[in-house]
Amino acid sequence: WNAFYDSQQGTLQWAQMVWAGHSQGAGLTATLAIDRPLARGVLFANGLLDSQPTALTPSSRMYTFYHQQDRLVTFMPAVNEKLGLAQFG
Repeated sequence: WNAFYDSQQGTLQWAQMVWAGHSQGAGLTATLAIDRPLARGVLFANGLLDSQPTALTPSSRMYTFYHQQDRLVTFMPAVNEKLGLAQFG
């Protein structure tokens, strides 16, 4: 666990962590990726973001997955745009 927690400083090593989540968990992962510099963020059928984020995790280290025919996640293209991921398709 020392790779993820600095016991001397009592802090988490966010840049060493990969977070992934589905649906609401993907929204949490996106929030963490905005607030923390994660090693990677993986979003499965992510929830909608209300604001234009300035993420500490670069878009090149973020991934989103959803089925284009899923009627419940029709907002995913907008989420990808807000996270700077639309350029990757």
